Amino acid sequence: MKGARRSKRILVSVTMAVVSLIAVVLVAALSGPAWKAAYDAHMAYLVTDLQELVDRYEAQVSQFLPVIPPELTSCLQPFAPVLQPFEPRDFPAEFLDGLVAADLDGVPVYPISVLEDPDTGAAVFLNADREQIAVVPAAEGHDRYWYVRQEYPELFQPDGPGEAQLLEDLMALFDPCRMELHCLLVEPKDLLTYLKTQSALPPGGVVPLSMGEGSESNLVFADIVYIADSNLIEFAIAYPTNFSNDIEIYVCTNLCEDQWSVVTNLSTEGTNYLTWILENASNLPHHRMYSLGDAETDTDGDGLLDAREITWYETDVETNDSDGDTISDYQEVITDCTDPNNPDTNKPTVWFVFPTNGFKHVWLP
Repeated sequence: MKGARRSKRILVSVTMAVVSLIAVVLVAALSGPAWKAAYDAHMAYLVTDLQELVDRYEAQVSQFLPVIPPELTSCLQPFAPVLQPFEPRDFPAEFLDGLVAADLDGVPVYPISVLEDPDTGAAVFLNADREQIAVVPAAEGHDRYWYVRQEYPELFQPDGPGEAQLLEDLMALFDPCRMELHCLLVEPKDLLTYLKTQSALPPGGVVPLSMGEGSESNLVFADIVYIADSNLIEFAIAYPTNFSNDIEIYVCTNLCEDQWSVVTNLSTEGTNYLTWILENASNLPHHRMYSLGDAETDTDGDGLLDAREITWYETDVETNDSDGDTISDYQEVITDCTDPNNPDTNKPTVWFVFPTNGFKHVWLP
């Protein structure tokens, strides 16, 4: 297994942008049972050789294939759970040598992706660098379209309804080759260390931070303290001495959808340091990301603050039309609800797929 090439902190992360004056911190909590129960739940999925990992992959495909998005493109889906314990002893040497380590809060994990070869049906394993590290041939009699055959057997009957186009559409839709599943392989001893570490976090899962380098020219969360007696979180915010604009604080409670909203607006008058108090901390969602930014600067004059363009929309603060489709970022984000980073001006089509009369599907554009 190759040494760790990259480090990724998932419970607390801080990023700073000089121009936009943004800092981000992720505040998360390990909810549910204690580390022992979490460890037992993960270890129920322990794999000890490559075939068992293939079986896990196929079980995950069976779970996710019925709800695969209708857009006929590839679909990246994490294992459930994404941490996959494994005993490396009986895995092939080529597979182990090809693994690339990453750091997860101080423990080594090994990101892999698994996909089905459309020509052979084999399970193909890729490491974190997208290098192929193993191929497991498909079992004899492998049927790429098993799900369609299972759910719509009448379409395969010689005297069936003759819905050739429907069958073609269903085979394209429920094609397992569209799915690429990924997970983080972790040895049991490292999994135990990781879960114990998470359970030892302070109440609310807040990890205190020190002021990051470059704080004299950026907005930063300098410190975060959970005060248990008062059930509040105290955020210390630092900013440059010559900075006089107001500061906005944003929150994202849906980390999958990356949806942000404004929490509050703070004045910077007087000093280069202020404190923001978040009350009723234990009653808030367990997983939250906070961001702060300049509440006044709009470099390109498009009506979208630079801080929001970088944190919320990922658009270019130097131009009012990031994708060059002649429609301003503001109009796409606020008015049209289209993607400001995609020059395709057509609004997306939503398809509803559901069974009727036993086998037919209705497609609604």
